[in-house]
Amino acid sequence: MEYYLFKTVNMSEFLISKSQFLNNIKSLISKYKTVVLLVMALVVLVGIVGIWGWKGRGGQLAESQRVANTSEDRSLKEIVVGEQKLLVEMAVTPGELEKGLGDREELGSDGMLFVMPYRTTPEFWMKGMRFGLDFVWIDCGGQRNSETEQQQNNTCEVMEVTENVAAPKNDDEYLPRYYPSKPVTHVLEVNAGWVSEHGVRVGDAVLL
Repeated sequence: MEYYLFKTVNMSEFLISKSQFLNNIKSLISKYKTVVLLVMALVVLVGIVGIWGWKGRGGQLAESQRVANTSEDRSLKEIVVGEQKLLVEMAVTPGELEKGLGDREELGSDGMLFVMPYRTTPEFWMKGMRFGLDFVWIDCGGQRNSETEQQQNNTCEVMEVTENVAAPKNDDEYLPRYYPSKPVTHVLEVNAGWVSEHGVRVGDAVLL
């Protein structure tokens, strides 16, 4: 039989059986059952509140980090089209020009301004798009007649607009190309309906 060794106040030793020891424990638990249950419930409640609090804080931190990363990743610039001020994302590098707004759920700013490497007649399509767009085709005087010429001035104007281009239902369907009838130096993409809503017209001045 197993035994547990105890010491009394006067340090004398005595032995009790394992079954007697367990019976004593059960007796104490039975006597203070209500208190024990309350303490256990309190411990569980504190644990739940603590976990919930950390999850909430973690979510807030994650959201803050996401916003911060978005702001860092996107180069934004204020421009003026006609009388409308916009804060737009810039697409300048080959990768940015190719990707555009594809695979996004929303615009994320007032628009995206594509800066062509030189005056050209660019073709756009709606591959990977999740929402409709208006295209504003912009030319800036003699700004980019060749790949080597430097910017000469900021005299820009709206050359053409293409409105309410719908997003494709899927990328397997035929995707038409959109392009201006004349060479341009910039292309502004905004949410579908923006051009009509703000009365933007061909010939409007553009400040970049």
